Amino acid sequence: MTHLAIGRLLASLTAPEELEEKNLRHREPVQPRRRIADRPDEKRQVATLDLRAGRKAKASTAYASAREYFSAGMALLDERDWSSQYELTFSLWLERAECEL
Repeated sequence: MTHLAIGRLLASLTAPEELEEKNLRHREPVQPRRRIADRPDEKRQVATLDLRAGRKAKASTAYASAREYFSAGMALLDERDWSSQYELTFSLWLERAECEL
């Protein structure tokens, strides 16, 4: 809960473009975020950051790390997100499948 409070405070005090860059630099793919991010908008935001971090790791051929990011993002979404957040959900699944190959 402390990490969530700190994250929310930092997000409110940081410009969106700076926040994204800081998050990508300090991302931990195996963090138990499913229990931490409790609001749907936060889950989508964190899943989007996982997608970006995974793509960055994949571009540097760190496929195992990339797969962890994609899997973490997938864990934050559920069946309803296939309708409401199709592009994000599909991208996470596709990118993870490519890493598996």
